[in-house]
Amino acid sequence: PDSSAAQVQDVFHVTLHRLRRALGAPEWILYRGEAYVFNRRLPFWYDVAEFQSLWQAAGRSLRTAPQEALERYRQATALYQGDFQGESAAEWALPVQRQLAAAYEESLRSLARLHLQRAELKEAVACYEQLLGRDYYREEIHRELMRAYALLGQAGKAQDHYRRLRRRLHDELDVAPEEATQALCQSLRAGQPVRDLA
Repeated sequence: PDSSAAQVQDVFHVTLHRLRRALGAPEWILYRGEAYVFNRRLPFWYDVAEFQSLWQAAGRSLRTAPQEALERYRQATALYQGDFQGESAAEWALPVQRQLAAAYEESLRSLARLHLQRAELKEAVACYEQLLGRDYYREEIHRELMRAYALLGQAGKAQDHYRRLRRRLHDELDVAPEEATQALCQSLRAGQPVRDLA
């Protein structure tokens, strides 16, 4: 803020020169309509754009081509290497970060459900565990994970998972699990067939 207009302009042009050199050619950054833009006509690869493209394509094919959706969700989730990092503490980056994180979590959940449909239960469990690693307090994910354990023939593991969840909710938030989670655990204890568990 203390710099003069001439100093700001000098710093900008030095930075622009370095950016063009880092990209390998000046035509990567163009001046159009009184603004500098990235030249998307040249062949490039950007992980965020690729992730969004795969996520959107998977969503479009989810009902009509589940195998295709599964593969695209798998590719999209493999690309996601952590939350989007824009400039340090830049406000513009926060909505992008939230949107990409939501798309990633939706991809994992859809992938888990597709694995369940294909009886690929260990893969489904892995997806649910990744989701809980991001947000442990989403009880609907705990319930889906417990159902997946039960389908694997590990109803005891599902009940153990419930007990750990109940203890953590009590210790950290002083609340009990949701009624739906409690009901699921009771159904598992009673030996109710997994296909009947809502």
